[in-house]
Amino acid sequence: MASGLKSFWLSRWRRSGSRHGGWPLAHLLAFIIALGAALSGVAAPERRLVVGVYDFPPLLSMEDGKATGFAVEVLREIADRHGWMLSFREGSLYELTYQLNHGDIDVLPGILVRQPKVESSGVVVVDTPLVDDWGVIYSAPGAKDVQSLTELSERRLARLDSDWLGGLAESQFNSVGLGVTWSNFPTNESMIKALLSHQVDGILFSHLFGDYRAGFYHLKSSPLMLSPEPRSFALSRQSAALKPAFERELLRLRADRASLYYEALDRYFNTSFVDKQRRNSVMFMSLAGVGLLLALLILSRYLNHLVDRRTEELSETNERLSELNRNLDLIVRSRTLALERSNEQLAHSNTALEQSRTDLQSSLNSLRDMQSQLVEAEKMSSLGGLVAGVAHEINTPLGIAVTSESLLDEKLQNLVSAYRQGTMTRTDLERFFELAGESVQILKGNLQRAAELVQSFKRMAVDQSTLERREVLLLDYIDEVLLTLRPQLKKHDVKVCIKGDKQLRWTTYPGAMAQILTNLIMNTIYHAFADSQQDRLIEIEVERDERGLRILFRDNGRGVSAEVLAKLFEPFFTTRRLEGGTGLGLHLVYNLVTQSLKGRIQASSEEGQGLSFMMHVPELGMSDAGATVDV
Repeated sequence: MASGLKSFWLSRWRRSGSRHGGWPLAHLLAFIIALGAALSGVAAPERRLVVGVYDFPPLLSMEDGKATGFAVEVLREIADRHGWMLSFREGSLYELTYQLNHGDIDVLPGILVRQPKVESSGVVVVDTPLVDDWGVIYSAPGAKDVQSLTELSERRLARLDSDWLGGLAESQFNSVGLGVTWSNFPTNESMIKALLSHQVDGILFSHLFGDYRAGFYHLKSSPLMLSPEPRSFALSRQSAALKPAFERELLRLRADRASLYYEALDRYFNTSFVDKQRRNSVMFMSLAGVGLLLALLILSRYLNHLVDRRTEELSETNERLSELNRNLDLIVRSRTLALERSNEQLAHSNTALEQSRTDLQSSLNSLRDMQSQLVEAEKMSSLGGLVAGVAHEINTPLGIAVTSESLLDEKLQNLVSAYRQGTMTRTDLERFFELAGESVQILKGNLQRAAELVQSFKRMAVDQSTLERREVLLLDYIDEVLLTLRPQLKKHDVKVCIKGDKQLRWTTYPGAMAQILTNLIMNTIYHAFADSQQDRLIEIEVERDERGLRILFRDNGRGVSAEVLAKLFEPFFTTRRLEGGTGLGLHLVYNLVTQSLKGRIQASSEEGQGLSFMMHVPELGMSDAGATVDV
């Protein structure tokens, strides 16, 4: 359109004026004609070209969404002269080649003049070179220099995907029989990364791109020139008619040493990537410095504002302090009087507290004396139960002995009477002898049983009054304890089942063990069973394990609640206070297990499931056997 012509001639005027110091007459006439056409409304068809841009600096690339590079500036120069409108589309070389073949873009810069991949679907390549190019092998820093093609044999080389330069190099290597392994990469940066990480031995770059980046990454370049080939513009099928215009413009630009072509060539190819990065760093540092200065300016203003605020606050504070100082004497006098009154109250309170402490100490001593008396009473109660057991158990063998003695005495009187009357027969005498022998055996057995019971009860009483350490047959000793409790067990119809090794010998304080079992059994008899329960059972299991002796005591009674279970071993806690319970039985058991036997005890229960006591006690050494401890 006319606007395109106007923009073209304006650009020509700017360049011509800047180079030659004025307007050439031909250019001025051309501009007047274009301006007249625009003013008269005569419109020419405007050509829009879509240009593909891939990452190939300094030839072309996209930076911050804008197309840049040597090829882009040359293309803009040609478009300005012909009034073409350009738009740019970014992508990889492979993607853009595909789009060029299918007519999705019109122009693809930087294509090798001999590249059949883009000519297979009506795409044409401008024959006039944009720039000459060839392949160069680059190696990593510190690698051996490549001076000849034979040194590349059996090496791993990388090339850019869809870059025909790599294909030409591969054909060249195959023609001389070099066994090179090729790896394709989508981008130049990915190839450089693979080289620096030693995934490949070298990379094939266009010298345009390689020399631009080599200094920054410290890459080493080979002096070999591989597949020299010029690069130019590729045009799609629908834009193929523009090929003559491109060739004329490129010839014109290359022929004029003062043209934009050489100015851009010097600007893009004589400035390295390192210089560009340095300029970017300087620009960044400059911007950072400006930002820092702005931040310091803002901070300074903010600090000034804070200082002003603090000054105002300090002035207000000084005024308040002056007011407080004026009232300070009055405040001090009032506080002094208040402190004096407080001191008097504290003195009275200290006196009252001292009196309360004295009273509490006296009450504590009384409670301790009462606890000792109750414990002794509990012991005496246990001894009382022992005496009752003695009386009951001895009564049976003694009653049998008395009965046997009465029968023997009666038979003896009858025999003496028959002898005196002269009526005694041999048969009567033999019957008496037989009866006397039986009676003597009965007397002997029952009296011996009574003596054993007395000895056992005596030993049990001594054990329960003074604890002496000795070795016992544990299950036999438990049977002796149960013997003293048999009247109570019979009275309340409670059965006791003992399980364990009958040959188990254990060094312990037997008296403490007897008191523990006695208190547990009596506590079970009085508390565990409901009046209506029939099968009342106590189980005692004794077993030696790696930690010592394990004793499990359990019943099949009604159990206790969680609240009662938590207080079970507390002193003076009982559920039968109105029936004479002291609450010291299980507390005494706890002290005997933990202090006298150096063990531990734990209770567990659920309501309706009975109550269990698990005791673990260590075996006491025999080195000080016979040692005693008061209960």
